[in-house]
Amino acid sequence: MLLSKIKEILEGLSSWFLRGNNRVKLLFLLISLFLWFIIKLSQTGYRSPSHFMLDYYDLPVDRILLQEGPENIQIEFEGTGFSLLRYKWFNGNSIAIDINALPELEDGRRYWLTNDNLGEIESDLSLNGTRILRINPDTLFFNLGRLMSKKVPILARYQANFDTNQFVLYRKIRLSPDSVLLTAPAQDLWKINEIYTKPILLSEPSDSIAVEIDLNLPKVENFKANISRTEARLEFSALAEAKIEVPIIAINNPDSTLFEIIPNKAEILYRTALRDFKDIRADEFLMYADYNDIADNPEARFISLKIESPPQAVRYLQINPQRVEFIITPL
Repeated sequence: MLLSKIKEILEGLSSWFLRGNNRVKLLFLLISLFLWFIIKLSQTGYRSPSHFMLDYYDLPVDRILLQEGPENIQIEFEGTGFSLLRYKWFNGNSIAIDINALPELEDGRRYWLTNDNLGEIESDLSLNGTRILRINPDTLFFNLGRLMSKKVPILARYQANFDTNQFVLYRKIRLSPDSVLLTAPAQDLWKINEIYTKPILLSEPSDSIAVEIDLNLPKVENFKANISRTEARLEFSALAEAKIEVPIIAINNPDSTLFEIIPNKAEILYRTALRDFKDIRADEFLMYADYNDIADNPEARFISLKIESPPQAVRYLQINPQRVEFIITPL
């Protein structure tokens, strides 16, 4: 029943439209609606908000924006319907903000007041017959940080994947360049005192190895470094092991006592780089027993031996025996 009724209505509309006089009437109706629409849009008094992109420029060379400013602002206009449609749907304009020209607060922030910059805004938007009612937000703040530079040393990270009891890094790793110039906001830069390399992984030693290695640079916003890599040169040597017998010196005993060490010599087992083996001498080892270690313990039978300032080339040492007997005789 319903379908037949709809079909009847559609057939009636079709027949009315196909009659010549009715087609003319419809054409005039459409033209009238169009002219009415044009007249309405030509009238003033319409209000509508639109969003406009912000374009920041002229940032001081020694400053950086610590926080990005808003991408756009909302402006409410009053004007003709045509002008508002242009800003609503065909808006390609942006508002330029000169960061360097903005006034500065005591805390270092800079600010932009919309009321103080209405003339520039109207010029950027090419307003014609349109009035700005309000802008949101009405104030923009910009937190600028001061960029600073400083040079810091580069330190190498090294990991050996071989037996370090047989081979040893002969001398300090040499880096070229051995420092890096960093540029970053001051509050970030003062925390950085050195930069490490990425780990240098070696599976086997060699007399001399040179490798290019990346720097482990901080993942900090607005951070720059003048280099990102350095060359590391490493030298290795086989380890040699030897024993040497050294006399034991008694120290700090009172003048009124005779402090005797039994035995009066001890053996030192040491390891050194094979390159330095021939340069190690017995007279470079100073082994001693300190009377003060047992002065407050009259029942002690043994005293520990100590070595003072062993040769720098010695990588490892062990005293045998580590403790010895002693005799104290009053004079």
